[in-house]
Amino acid sequence: MGWIKFNIDGAARDYLRIVAYVGLFKGSISKYIGNFSFMGTQNSLFTEVMGAILAFEHSCADGFRRLWLKCDSSLVSKAFSSPLVVP
Repeated sequence: MGWIKFNIDGAARDYLRIVAYVGLFKGSISKYIGNFSFMGTQNSLFTEVMGAILAFEHSCADGFRRLWLKCDSSLVSKAFSSPLVVP
């Protein structure tokens, strides 16, 4: 209870080509809360990291302080591996 889960995923066509990422926020009983998306030109690492950063920014701006990140990037998972509880 009290946790917000956000799933993020990014995709890149080629190294410095078209990229996109999307995030989906759900509450403790899988209730839809919101989402975000972005398209542009960058590389795949930028796409994955910015997806996580935007998810944290949107969550905090909406007043959520217990955040659970789920993504398929091992680099992003390691960077944000410990539970983040914002005071």
